Parts: sequence; C-alpha cells; structure tokens
Amino acid sequence: MAIKAKILIGGNEVLIRATEQLERCESFSLGMAWAQSGTDLEQALRKHKSKMQTAIIGTSGGFTDPEIIQGWNGDKLRVWLDEGGLFHPKLLLFIHQTHWSAILGSANATHQGLHREEEAGALLEGKFEGEGGNQLKVMEAAIQRWWQRANSVTPDVIKKIAELHSKRQQRKKPGEPKDDISPGAPLPDATWQEYLARVKSEPEGALGQRLRILNWSKSMQTKNFVDFSPNERRRYLGTSKSIGKSEGIDYRLFGSSFFLKGTLGKALGKYEVKGTSSERKLIG
Repeated sequence: MAIKAKILIGGNEVLIRATEQLERCESFSLGMAWAQSGTDLEQALRKHKSKMQTAIIGTSGGFTDPEIIQGWNGDKLRVWLDEGGLFHPKLLLFIHQTHWSAILGSANATHQGLHREEEAGALLEGKFEGEGGNQLKVMEAAIQRWWQRANSVTPDVIKKIAELHSKRQQRKKPGEPKDDISPGAPLPDATWQEYLARVKSEPEGALGQRLRILNWSKSMQTKNFVDFSPNERRRYLGTSKSIGKSEGIDYRLFGSSFFLKGTLGKALGKYEVKGTSSERKLIG
C-alpha cells in the first residue's frame, strides 16, 4: 500500500494535526530542533506524555527554553547541545495499532513556528509492511542515531540550556518581543475564554503591549482606513516588525491583518481597557 501524504501549510495546521495524532496514537517519538514552553503543542505533548517513547530536542542558539525540558520522564528525553553540529530536524512519529503516521516539515515547536511564521510540512501515513515499513525503519533509525548522540538531562545540562536561552533574550533589541511571547490563536478559531487564558499565560509585559494596542486601535475607529497614514496602516494591520519599536510595542501580537477579520472588533466590543500604565487590566 502506498504512503498517504497530506500537505500542511502554516504552523497552526501542523499544531492541529499533531494534536489529533497524539489523541489517537498508542505511542510517539520526536526529534525537534527547538521547543518552547507555553505552546499548545507542549500542552498536548504533556497530556499524552505516558505515550512518549523517545524525544530529542535541540538547543542551538538559545531558542529552546529550560522549562520545556523539565518535568518529563528522564529516561525518554535527551537534548542535543550546541556542540559539534546543528540539530535541525522537525519530526513527529506516531505509532497506531494498525499503521504509523508522521509529521515532517519546517515548523519548530516554538511560539513563532506554530503561530507567527510561514511554515510548510506534510502528514504521512503508512502501514507496517511493504514500503510503509521500509520508511518507518528509516525514521526509527534516525531517531535512534540522534538519541545516541544526544545528552541525558542533568542539572548541569539544564543550567547550560538556561544560560543559552538567557543570552539570546539579552541579545534581542529594545522593543523586539521575547521568543516566549505568543500571538495565540485568532478568536474565530478559539473561544474568548481560551484566548484570554492564553494571553494571561504570556510573559510579563506582553499583556501591557496588547492593551496599548487595543487602546490605540479603539482611538482609530473614528477615522476611515483610507485616511490612515502608511505607518498607521502598518500598526493597524500588524504587518511590520519595526513599527512600534520606539514605543516598546510589537503590533503583530494579534497577528497580521488580524484587525480586518473583525477579531479586534470582538475584543473592543466585549472588553473595556482601564487603568494606568502600571495597573491596566481587562474589565469584562
């Protein structure tokens, strides 16, 4: 039987399919270049951590944070330290009762890879025999090879990962969001309660940025979009990384073109922004 393939466009599509496979599979293994805590994928993985057979996570460049490494079964998770070569795969392998499935592609298990960046991948499905069995052996051999090369998780290893991650955050320019800040799913794809819970779980400072964006966007409702200046349009559509740097705001936090889809209107209509810069809060 031929291997089935479904093309996945966008990190959110990868997230949806991975979550489905985790629910259905009997066991899973993964090799991931970078991973961050606080993502929906991390929550799904931890929900099914009893199914985890083997996991290898890379740490190059400090993209992986130490929190994602902790709390797992130590004999099933190893990390690839940034020594002697870049670890760059993105592979999720799921074993089901009658077949296997795998997700391969460009998306890392990070906030950017799952929610912000343009990504592409594929969901593959095959049987245990024939060509499907041959390809399964290729993936299992790769995972085993990575496992042998990777490091066990020890206090010293976690400390090193924390130092790498901290250095990366310190290198980021003023106004540039931390790696951990996630835009979350647009409201049309999540309930308001789910979206608000995600926002509240973001690092300190992210909520303040969101509230300032809401305040500013609400003030712009009195103008016609055609009368916006070029910079005002970029802010309103969330399409520029540089706009807002001097203010310490990332106008992309709600996602590019987020406002045109009516989501901002839902937020502004349902919640009122109150408080000083040091004590802003959402009032339902």
